Parts: sequence; C-alpha cells; structure tokens
Amino acid sequence: MDLSKFKTLLVKEEELTIRTQFNSFMGDLINGGKGGVTVDDLYDDFQIFVDGIDSSQMYEVVNSKFFHNIMTLKNNARERELRRLTYDLSYFIEELGHDRTYYDSPQVIVARTLREVADIIEPRKSKTSKESMNEAWRRELISEMEQRFK
Repeated sequence: MDLSKFKTLLVKEEELTIRTQFNSFMGDLINGGKGGVTVDDLYDDFQIFVDGIDSSQMYEVVNSKFFHNIMTLKNNARERELRRLTYDLSYFIEELGHDRTYYDSPQVIVARTLREVADIIEPRKSKTSKESMNEAWRRELISEMEQRFK
C-alpha cells in the first residue's frame, strides 16, 4: 500500500469516527430536545463548526448555527441543566476524533473555555422577566466566549 492510499484510509477512518461520535452525542440530546430535529439535520452545521475550530476561528465557532442549535435543544431547561449541557458539549468537543487532544489544540481550548465560562456565568442575575433561562444562558455564554476569543 502506498503512502497516499494509507493517508486516504486514515482520513476516512477519522471521518467515520467523528460521525459515530456525533451520532452518539446528538442521539442522546435529541431524545430530550426539539421535536422533528434529526441527527442528520444538524450534521452539516456540525462540520462547519468543527472546521471553525480547526482553523482557529473561535469567534465564528460560538456564533455558529450548530452552537446555537445545541444550546436551544432544551428550551425549558433550568440553569443547572444548561450548565450540564454546556459541559457535555465541551467534553464532546475535547474528545472528538483521533489524537486531537493535545493541550494547546484549538478544540481543547474551546472545550476548556466553555467549561470555564459555564462555571462563572450567572444568567439569573441578568435575566429579564420576558426572557427564558435558556435565552439568558445563551446570551451570557456567547457574550463571555466572544470576549475571550476576540
């Protein structure tokens, strides 16, 4: 087997691994989330999200359609549930693929920053009476992430 065929095989294996990880992560979320949304519906947005991480476009990552969709899957969630969702997303990002988890990789930085931000934001303090906890959580989370990645 020549080197180019081996490289192609590795790329395909990586893609399959990522798709399997995505299906597992999203399957668990969608079971308790929006009706009518399927794992396949979100995969293209997920690929754009991962490309943003890989190219270190961190500002675009937190403003991506995939990030927005994940954070709105549980519209009636309490703060604790939203913090758990954010943690779950961060661990999913950190463990994505094969051997991409070296300490200063973009995906580890995004994952670690998500957890740090989830620990410090307090959306109850800034939530308006017309705003759901989910909306307040997303606003606070995105605002803090944008400040860190600008």
